[in-house]
Amino acid sequence: MNIIGIDVGGTSIVGGRIEGTQIVCELSSPTRAEEGGSVTIDVLKNVVSQLITPATKAIGIGVPSVVDRAKGIVYNVQNIKDWDEVHLKDILEEEFKVPVYIDNDANCFALGEKIYG
Repeated sequence: MNIIGIDVGGTSIVGGRIEGTQIVCELSSPTRAEEGGSVTIDVLKNVVSQLITPATKAIGIGVPSVVDRAKGIVYNVQNIKDWDEVHLKDILEEEFKVPVYIDNDANCFALGEKIYG
């Protein structure tokens, strides 16, 4: 069993596959934020597709914006063109068929610090 963690930034998307408490695979790709919404979504899908395995149970994503965590909607991402309202959870769950959890990147950082120090 593994999970995938993704950090979506204004310049790069960094992802890792985690088994237990160990990152077993990590990669990064330019966000291509200046090209706009669908391009960045395609980059994100590409990163996930390189990390996902049949044993993947979930995907967690941190984004630099306001997030409706329950619905998985990302609002007003300042560093990514045309990301005013992106239903990211729905898009990725439809694509990869695993649960997707989305939160503000600062909240993700704080949770990681609390758990791992």
